[in-house]
Amino acid sequence: MKNNQFMKKWLEEIEQYLVSMIDGLPSHQEKLQSAMKHVVVGGGKRIRPMLVLASAQVCGAKPKDVLPAACALEMIHTYSLIHDDLPGMDDDSMRRGKPTIHVLYDEATAILSGDAFLTIAFEAICQTKEVEAKNLVQMVQALSKASGARGMIAGQMLDIASEEQSLTLEELKQIHQEKTGKLIQVAMQIGCLAGNPSNSTKEALEDFATHYGLAFQIQNDLQDVLWDSQKTGKETGKDQALEKNTYPSLMGIAGAKLALEEEVMACQKSIEQLPLTSDEQLEAAQFLADSLQYLTI
Repeated sequence: MKNNQFMKKWLEEIEQYLVSMIDGLPSHQEKLQSAMKHVVVGGGKRIRPMLVLASAQVCGAKPKDVLPAACALEMIHTYSLIHDDLPGMDDDSMRRGKPTIHVLYDEATAILSGDAFLTIAFEAICQTKEVEAKNLVQMVQALSKASGARGMIAGQMLDIASEEQSLTLEELKQIHQEKTGKLIQVAMQIGCLAGNPSNSTKEALEDFATHYGLAFQIQNDLQDVLWDSQKTGKETGKDQALEKNTYPSLMGIAGAKLALEEEVMACQKSIEQLPLTSDEQLEAAQFLADSLQYLTI
């Protein structure tokens, strides 16, 4: 994946934009800026913003034109991680191989850092100026729905409420389609709104996002069981210790691995359905294919 040219081109641009938004905060907010940079600089795969940029290019748009919207999605994701790590949620002390904000600073700073990312995300997406006004409004609506009580927040609430219950596989899928899948899906929606895709392109990208989101969560559950904290960059074994509903707990490790393989194969099939005619589209589609390497166990 490190050799993917599309990724090489845009990873640095994403981080520079994120840092520039933090640097743009009032100078007297040094502690807040420091905490936010602690999370952003040199951390994460940036898969969500990369999916925005790739899908936009597949749809005939220039990735540069949709960079603010892509980074807005990454800010939403970052805020969710900060709040997930809090003592009142998952109570994690490590993320991406570094201490979490509430451990390194304090809980109040962690809460406010998350709040700051959430709010400047919408400041960022409004800087997407090369998109038609009506499409930009749809981007903002899609992002707010995916990250709020109709998406990620709803999934998190269901996840917490189900901790002392036994779920069916369909119920678990529903939780993760909202908690994890919605932010993957909105990446593709934003990319489509940046360009002018055919119906077949739009359908293929939507299908890719649905399967990618499920694969992402299955892999995450398997990592908690099979990997150590040095490899994941965060604490492992917590799901099992808390007897949480996960794909391995419902399907067994072998069953979860098979389900992961099936979702990855479905992603590959979706990419094959894309009508690609230009070198730029082929480059972006190659990134989508290469990004499936992130889903291996």
